[in-house]
Amino acid sequence: MRSLPVKDKFVRMIVDFGDASMVTQMGKLEEGALKFKRILEENQDQLASPELRYLYEDIQERRAFALAGIDRHAEALPLLKEALSFTTDRTDPQLVHFYLGVCYSSASEPNLAKEELLRAIGLGLSNQYEASARYRLAMLYFTSRAFAQSKLHLEAALALPEGIADVELRRFIYQGLSRTCHYLGEFQEEQKYLSLAKSS
Repeated sequence: MRSLPVKDKFVRMIVDFGDASMVTQMGKLEEGALKFKRILEENQDQLASPELRYLYEDIQERRAFALAGIDRHAEALPLLKEALSFTTDRTDPQLVHFYLGVCYSSASEPNLAKEELLRAIGLGLSNQYEASARYRLAMLYFTSRAFAQSKLHLEAALALPEGIADVELRRFIYQGLSRTCHYLGEFQEEQKYLSLAKSS
């Protein structure tokens, strides 16, 4: 499509948007984030119109997720905060809250991180992001020595449907449970989860 003589600026923007989305889906998050940023810069006037608000929100959200996915949390945070105000049905509130939790945790704001991860969990979608949110939340509780709360969320992550948590995440959950049970004085449970971590 790029080889065609497209003069319409809107059509060119849609082609660029498709390109950036495809690159991001392929896991090239840094390249995708850069492409989304370029679309915003080159089409500022168009994207400021109420008619294209949906597209602006979609681009900003995808850009935020890409930045968070490559650990550029300081850059992703303001975009994710803005995404809380988005109203189109294209938005993904679970991912917004999940990545906000990740970014706040990275910024050493554990209380805000907990709030956002709890919001992601509260949507009850029983998917990989809920499992990851529960694990991250459990580790925040563990760090603040709230071991019973930590164990609660780790067990809830394991109780999600089979295959939701991938092999690596399940291993981390088992390791977390082993350490948590140790501090709770549940030494039999500690050994059980340690064995599961080693065999996973």
